[in-house]
Amino acid sequence: MVPMLRVLIAAALVLLLGGSAPEAKRVALVIGNGSYANAGSLANPVNDAQDVAQKLRDIGFTVVDGYDLDKRDMEGKIGAFADALDGAGAGLFYYAGHGIQVDGRNFILPVDAHLDVPAKLKLESIPIDDDIDLMQQQTGTAILILDACRNNPFARSLNAKAATRGVQAEGGLAEMNGAKGTFIAFSTAPGSVAMDGTGRNSPFAEALLRHLGDPGQSINDLMIAVRRDVVDATKDFQTPMSWDSLT
Repeated sequence: MVPMLRVLIAAALVLLLGGSAPEAKRVALVIGNGSYANAGSLANPVNDAQDVAQKLRDIGFTVVDGYDLDKRDMEGKIGAFADALDGAGAGLFYYAGHGIQVDGRNFILPVDAHLDVPAKLKLESIPIDDDIDLMQQQTGTAILILDACRNNPFARSLNAKAATRGVQAEGGLAEMNGAKGTFIAFSTAPGSVAMDGTGRNSPFAEALLRHLGDPGQSINDLMIAVRRDVVDATKDFQTPMSWDSLT
């Protein structure tokens, strides 16, 4: 028998007898920002991100993580994430901290952000859709989880300086979508504010940690369980939302 034919037959037998190919690599970027220089401190984002990072490692993700990052360090972590995504089957980005929407576009804030004028928006923040594009370009599945709707600390200053330029900063985050193979989870509904929490974790992160990795569930099952727990814990104040084009 031709040696190559033996190899193909052996591989087929392995599959028929219950063997499987190695699972595709899964890579996560986890960032938690709480100690803001110009926007007030948030108590729980670093705790939330550290706990989520550990949970993701426990269930098999390769994790790139960072805490209380300035703009340069955030860009460095995103670059490291891009490198780690090479050959991955799925990418996941979890962010906890301040997030804002301006003119319907969402941004996450490094701890050194000082958005006193609209012109600084692109210089001192990170557009969230850039991170989605990064994952979509390199993997078949892109997952974005945002616990970043706590408030817009710069809404008043941005709107005051931009009244004549048609720029509008709103509360919460704007709705988002993505290309095929994308899942986006928000800690609360678009335009709404999420609670930071009074314990170690935010209500959203606490529920996510409770259910992440439960056997036999899809990611949509996960979000239903998280949504139920957050609604109960916040007495209907906060309702996590999600959008997906998973196949």
